[in-house]
Amino acid sequence: MNIARPLLRASTLLPHRAFVRDCQNPERAQARVWAETWRVLRRSPFWRGGAASLSDFALTTYDDYRDALTRSFAKERSELSAEPILYWSESTGTTGPRKLFPITPTYRRQFQTTTPAFLRGLTSRFPKLLSRPVLYFAATKPVEFSPSGVEVGLISHFNYRTIPAFLRRLYGFPIEVLASEESFSRWGPLYAVATDLSAMVGITPAAISRFFENLGANRALYEPILAGRAQPPAPLPPARLDDARRDLIRSVLDGGDDLGALWPTLQAVICWKSSTCGLQLPALRRVVGGVPFVDATYSATEGWMNVPRADGAPGGPLHPGAHVFELLPLGMEPHARNLVPMWALEPGQSYELVLTTAMGLVRYRLQDVVTCTGYFHRSPIVHFSHKSANQISLGPASVSEAELVEVLKQLTRDRSCLVAPAASGRGLELCVDEPIAPGEVSAVELALAELNPIYRRYVANGTLDPLTARRVAPDHPSFAFKRGHAQTKPRLLVQEPLS
Repeated sequence: MNIARPLLRASTLLPHRAFVRDCQNPERAQARVWAETWRVLRRSPFWRGGAASLSDFALTTYDDYRDALTRSFAKERSELSAEPILYWSESTGTTGPRKLFPITPTYRRQFQTTTPAFLRGLTSRFPKLLSRPVLYFAATKPVEFSPSGVEVGLISHFNYRTIPAFLRRLYGFPIEVLASEESFSRWGPLYAVATDLSAMVGITPAAISRFFENLGANRALYEPILAGRAQPPAPLPPARLDDARRDLIRSVLDGGDDLGALWPTLQAVICWKSSTCGLQLPALRRVVGGVPFVDATYSATEGWMNVPRADGAPGGPLHPGAHVFELLPLGMEPHARNLVPMWALEPGQSYELVLTTAMGLVRYRLQDVVTCTGYFHRSPIVHFSHKSANQISLGPASVSEAELVEVLKQLTRDRSCLVAPAASGRGLELCVDEPIAPGEVSAVELALAELNPIYRRYVANGTLDPLTARRVAPDHPSFAFKRGHAQTKPRLLVQEPLS
């Protein structure tokens, strides 16, 4: 008997009720979270002696914490919170040199607060969820350590290792597959098709699509296993396939892109659905067929924000019991006096999100723009819209205007150009109003990969596509700034693909 589902339902009942209470009274919940957070932070070298009222703090950015984080990297405790560092998480959705953030006990408990309420909603909508294994696209095992011996990696691997054991036993991937990126990309697809699944959980649709593209690329490698003559190399566990499963895999792989028939119990694919990730969904749909897509938690290394709607609509209510959320209306001066509380948002309006967490970030500008679409009780339903005006988010990586200004120096002559997400959502498109040589585009791509290591990583592993170029008519509306008055601000980035 599979007891995972009844155990999950039992363990998420009280957290879900707490979530609903917090959404009904977000003022009380936010005051509680700030009090809890300040009890931790006031003991730290960074915040000791600071004001106890959140309203007395100014807005902050990563640069305000850079030196303290650099010093903390060599220590066992974080200067921002004075708590032990459990893990150093690398932020993937950033620009420029990588940013590392310390996962501490209180911060871990805060950001994981969103998960039980989400799981409760999923198991209510999907009656067969957890009846079969779940394919969770966690990052591979960290290979880097801080000077004090703390692992350095992506937060999804930390979460993989710290969720309850009864859920880990339902993972579709054996942990040995996560030993390296090579092992994951080469052998992970085999285990993914070796059994029926009840769900897939990832972040970006492009990463899931790219993963299954490896099925075809590795077909010759899998053939002896599908024929029953071999097994994956040690230390990987055997792929347990009966004759009917082998025949089904062969039949589906021979038939084309739609792999949905491999997983008749598949209830949902959980991944980001908004912004450029929404552009990536059609390609994933061709892989998994008609299974419902459910938005994944809007999250970053610096905080987990909402509880996604189980009905599949984009976004979900902010969890008032996770972190302190304040929002800056777009167009307002970035000053603390212009912040509005989470319960005062206007549906249809967009805001820049400002976070306070037990990691030690206080009134921290995440550089994310969110859109409010309504309310659950008194908590706003939000989804990620885009990075702030000078960045483009591609899901796992972001590229800044400052980086593009630098790399476009590779062009041999001045020309009007814009950079936009490609129509696929899996890369950037350089839009120019005059012909451009392929060599120039390659030079810009190489320079960008050198400048932005996160972008370089995801292009190298195929999750993102390299930069492409497209000629656009000089009278295209996006080039209107060329025809404006002398003080019309030029722009280099646009957040949507050019039509």
